[in-house]
Amino acid sequence: MRDRLRSQRSQTLITKKNQGKVMERASRAWQLRHNSIVARIKNAVSPKCDILGENRDISGSGLRPDLFIKHKQDYYLVEVTVPFDNRCAALHIAHQRKVDKYEPVLEVLKSQGINATIIPFVVGALGSWYPPK
Repeated sequence: MRDRLRSQRSQTLITKKNQGKVMERASRAWQLRHNSIVARIKNAVSPKCDILGENRDISGSGLRPDLFIKHKQDYYLVEVTVPFDNRCAALHIAHQRKVDKYEPVLEVLKSQGINATIIPFVVGALGSWYPPK
């Protein structure tokens, strides 16, 4: 059933001219925004911290945080997300999803003797950001 729906959706995109191209451009713009935020964070922390990994699987779980940073004896998983919706509730949901998503990675790192903290950076599509309390 899922395969049938997927093929039907792809056929719809193929038969409607330029439909796929529009989505491709939007996706590319989102990726560029995400990558520029990651680059800014990396440039800001690199003088004082060690970047141990960038977009790499660090625990064998298949999850790849944007940055894996070490500062003194502290380890941080930095994950950037750019949700489409700029409402506060949407930003909070995006923040919580990242925390929930990377919780298993923290457990694996903890079993290896590494205590890490997840730092999700949530930046709305129009520039708003989520400040955790």
